[in-house]
Amino acid sequence: MSGTIAPRPTQLYDAIVVGTELPGLVAGALLAKRGLRVLQIDNGGPHDHHVAGGYLLPSGPTLLPQLKAQPSLHALFDELGSVPSVGRALVPYPGGLQFLLPRARLELRADPTSRRAELFRAFGDTGDAMVRAVELALGLGVRAASLHLERPPIPPTGPLARWSAARLATRKARAIGPLPLQADTPLGAAILGLHRFLSHAAGDIAAMDFAYATLPTLAEPSRLPADGLVSILRAAIASHRGDVLGEPSAPVVVEEIVLERSGLGAARFAGVRLAGQSEPHRGRICLASHDLRVLAPLLHAPRVRRGFERFAAAAPIARRLHVQNLVLAAEGIPPGMADLAFLHGGDREPALLQIEPTRRQDGSLGEGLRTATVSCLVDEGADPTRVEARIEAMLEDALPFHQRHQKLRLRAPGGGLHYDPGEEGAAFAGSPLLSPVPRLLVTNHSVLPRLGLEGALLTGQRAARLAAEKIGKVRPS
Repeated sequence: MSGTIAPRPTQLYDAIVVGTELPGLVAGALLAKRGLRVLQIDNGGPHDHHVAGGYLLPSGPTLLPQLKAQPSLHALFDELGSVPSVGRALVPYPGGLQFLLPRARLELRADPTSRRAELFRAFGDTGDAMVRAVELALGLGVRAASLHLERPPIPPTGPLARWSAARLATRKARAIGPLPLQADTPLGAAILGLHRFLSHAAGDIAAMDFAYATLPTLAEPSRLPADGLVSILRAAIASHRGDVLGEPSAPVVVEEIVLERSGLGAARFAGVRLAGQSEPHRGRICLASHDLRVLAPLLHAPRVRRGFERFAAAAPIARRLHVQNLVLAAEGIPPGMADLAFLHGGDREPALLQIEPTRRQDGSLGEGLRTATVSCLVDEGADPTRVEARIEAMLEDALPFHQRHQKLRLRAPGGGLHYDPGEEGAAFAGSPLLSPVPRLLVTNHSVLPRLGLEGALLTGQRAARLAAEKIGKVRPS
């Protein structure tokens, strides 16, 4: 019943996923593949695309690594049986990632010979030092791959598991070695800026964080031209007899997270009641794949809600992804502008610029048109006027003729929240998977915030294992 709401829910689900953040969708897809009954509810979270002005536009960055570069991503699609189809769909960005620096423009190509020539062209006499630094940084991936997190208890639950995770992080950091990039060089600062953009982490950057969060994408950045990860995972839930409610243009309104009293008196998750329905969708486990501050008011028991609000406040949300779409005539893209560029330098926050053929609402290509999507992180509550001015200055640097060729310009909906783990956050530290409400697991990006996409994958895979164990105790197989 994809995209619809049943008038009177009757089915008991094993797991209910509330939201569209990747960790929850990963867990939901894996549970559905393993034969459990899953309901996924879209209550207004970020999606891959949106429709506006008759065009199909990206709702956020579409930046992914090749499957071979990120074993956790390969393992996910291997279990879902989608490695061949996703592998064929992933398209590497031609020329790799382009960096737009104040005094240089260069493409970090995948081919070592071309990459070396490009670095010497951009930096002249200092090119040799840049080549050494980049090659050493890319070499971290070889050491990290040998230490890949396959199935240890990451993210941790409980004091002993956290202690074990801290020891594991220390061993991995020692084996990977120091990060060879220096923030006092133009390229080093730009690559480290890209890491902060992808991982949303403040403070010093550890080599292990960089190796897992940024390096797979830096080595060979790719995109999915049609469906993104959110669409693929929701489709995987539906294809394994799961139910998917809500769409990007018509999210479902959740009015209450239903609780029941256990034998020990604790209020535990029992289901979700949606707007327009008197009866709830009942479930054995809830995967909270959304902003916890939004979910807290849905707990109607005052004491439980206050405890959950304190729990949610422990994972401060510092920044929001601001995304704008532009549809331009092809002549508005200047010569030498790559399809993927990272703007870094000066006194402005960095931004990611992606350019692709324009797709109309029906999926057909718009002849002679290009879609430019610019994404940057902004503080919560930032002045919209200042943000718009900042975006315009970035566009003037990268696309100086965009205004005269512009057909459409608008802000993408959603954007998503980004969780700042603070200056001293450990690699495997973040919000606990286990919330104060029994049978309600946290499956958003706050659990492993420093590891970017890798953190989302590990969180979803670990949550699926925990949920299956808990469901087995509630409903023995």
